[in-house]
Amino acid sequence: PDIDCKTILKETREISIPDGNEGYVKLIISKLISGSTVDNTSATVPVDIFIRKIWFQHDTCIIDVIPTLLEDKRKFIPGTEKIFKESLEKTITENIPNIKNVILLDRGIPGRNLWQQNL
Repeated sequence: PDIDCKTILKETREISIPDGNEGYVKLIISKLISGSTVDNTSATVPVDIFIRKIWFQHDTCIIDVIPTLLEDKRKFIPGTEKIFKESLEKTITENIPNIKNVILLDRGIPGRNLWQQNL
């Protein structure tokens, strides 16, 4: 996500891809959370995300997470969560063949806010 929380930055990185799609999804999440290597966009994700489980069903990647507030108590910027979720789906579907959809669960529950509830 860009710092304006309205657009998605396109950034190409050269990385070593782990074996298996699960490891690749974990790496993608880690890179998105850390932000851009060019611009400081780390403020757009005010939480750390513990990944409980990742699995694949047909053309869908399902990710179950537990978000926790970062120690520096970053302020919530409106729109950050929506653009983070869009960035995650776009990055996964563009980089992992055969994945067309991404479902993000918070402790097994779909559709929950990942960090707005933690304020």
